[in-house]
Amino acid sequence: MWSHRNRDFWLLAPTSTPSLAKILQYYGIFLILMGLATLIATLLQAVLPAVLLMIIDSFAIAALSLLMLVYSKF
Repeated sequence: MWSHRNRDFWLLAPTSTPSLAKILQYYGIFLILMGLATLIATLLQAVLPAVLLMIIDSFAIAALSLLMLVYSKF
């Protein structure tokens, strides 16, 4: 998401909709941070935090997918 915030890809055009570019930017940062937190929790063998972070990651990715449907060019 972070690398696609300034160029068109698939059915999305963040260059023509600035709000989509901002959403991709914030979601990209959020997913990078959550991925790093999940990696750290996994490496520390903290099972409960790792599982909770993976669940939060899954919901965040699902929400992003649904949000992208609003901005898709059909």
